Amino acid sequence: MSIRACKKNGVQMWKVGTWSAGKLKRQFFTTKAAAEKAFADAKKQRAELGAGYDVLTAREKSEVGRILLEITSAGMTLPQVWEIARHAPYTKRANCSLKAALDEMIKSKTHAGCSAKHLKNLEWYLGLFIAGRESRDITSIGEADLAAWFAGRKEAPRSKKQHMGLLSALFNHCWRRRYITENPVHIHDFNATLLHCLGINHTKLTYRFQGRDFRLTDVHGNVVKDVLV
Repeated sequence: MSIRACKKNGVQMWKVGTWSAGKLKRQFFTTKAAAEKAFADAKKQRAELGAGYDVLTAREKSEVGRILLEITSAGMTLPQVWEIARHAPYTKRANCSLKAALDEMIKSKTHAGCSAKHLKNLEWYLGLFIAGRESRDITSIGEADLAAWFAGRKEAPRSKKQHMGLLSALFNHCWRRRYITENPVHIHDFNATLLHCLGINHTKLTYRFQGRDFRLTDVHGNVVKDVLV
């Protein structure tokens, strides 16, 4: 973070550089006092919340502030709320067939503006996967079904990795909608399996960002050995 004098459109300004959503954010002020106040506020915020707070967008920061205010107003602390949430059971909300789950996910992806090519791939491959079992409940599909699916198709390793990502998208959608209590092929499991195929231990691969060592699989991820040959 920094504060510098500069000229913008021929006018004397003061530029404050901070971080937001993981990117450098520049703010311009007409007075040095206003720039110094903004800089001091940013430093105080980083000291209180940590450098990791800088990776959030402005909207996410606003949402965090609102939630923290509600927590403190209720006489609780954030660690207390997290402890309650961590031990709360993730209950299944409703039944959902494979066909209904796929249709719902395609509709959601279309609304989100995904590319036509990606939507076509999802409909094609997942349509093949659910063929003959459209009415089965999504909870009835497990790792054994996935292993049998890949064993029967005998896909090339590269294709298998791509298609595991498509299946993971379907199950992740169902997990977010609470149709299932866990994703049998979570995106972290997919990344862990992908790295395993490349001969890399996903628990050892880290990169430094904003003062913290990050993993591609975060603190999660298990190698799905059943789909490996």
